[in-house]
Amino acid sequence: MSILEAVLLGIIQGITEFLPVSSSAHLVLAQQLLNIQNNQTILFDVALHMGTLVAVFLVFRKDIRRVVLSLFGILQDLIHNLKLKFRHRHSMEEVPYRKILSTNYRNLAFLLVITTIPTAVIGWLMRDIAFLAFDSLLMPGVLFFITAVMLLVADMVPRGEKIPKNMKPGDALIAGIFQGFSVLPGISRFGTGLSACLLAGLGRKFAVKYSMLMSVPAIIGGMILEITKVSEPLSVGPGPYITAILVSGIVGYFTIRVMLRIVTRIKLKVFALYCVIIGIIFIAVNFAL
Repeated sequence: MSILEAVLLGIIQGITEFLPVSSSAHLVLAQQLLNIQNNQTILFDVALHMGTLVAVFLVFRKDIRRVVLSLFGILQDLIHNLKLKFRHRHSMEEVPYRKILSTNYRNLAFLLVITTIPTAVIGWLMRDIAFLAFDSLLMPGVLFFITAVMLLVADMVPRGEKIPKNMKPGDALIAGIFQGFSVLPGISRFGTGLSACLLAGLGRKFAVKYSMLMSVPAIIGGMILEITKVSEPLSVGPGPYITAILVSGIVGYFTIRVMLRIVTRIKLKVFALYCVIIGIIFIAVNFAL
């Protein structure tokens, strides 16, 4: 693994992670063409995702900070209310319980927790299938067509205007289910999340933000799963891995910024067409290699 290869993979990850085109599938193709060995591939995926995770934290640092604080606030108020309930369980007087979802950020934090649960369950159940899918270009190629269909459908629905206070737990649950299947290469994590949010009636800008925020626990979970699969020590020095983290993080940061600016006027059918074309390329390369 050379520094140049690490830079190339970092650029691919940084761009495709925050576009609805499946970064994992693009990495599969690039790593096969570069003939990168399996153990290196797993560790590099971890490094690349670490970089884009840092990018999300940098762009949405204020939102993430307030979400985390809101989660602690929710937990604190739940404990307080439970104490009151047990303390006054035989009392007939009205107990002054605290309102749990008292702010928009508390509601957002609650919705993100709901989204994360089905994503984690589906991702865990499909982990073996996902690992097998990375060994071939055929399955990612076929799955690109599914991503294309989701994007086309999401692009055809009337534009919604929902914000956190209008979003329902059912919307968050469906978004989590959609995202759970993105463990498969060819199914875009960002694309499935964005499609689910738009179908639920979320406003474009909030849909992009929510899709990126809900990807944080999914990326962390995916990194943990990949690390558990590593059974051999590093076969190259730390230089390429550090390079991959830095490049994917920097490119990812600017990709997010661009997406937030163009999201209100961009047509998802453009990305759907790209997914169809790249899916055909994957299938063709699979039979050519």
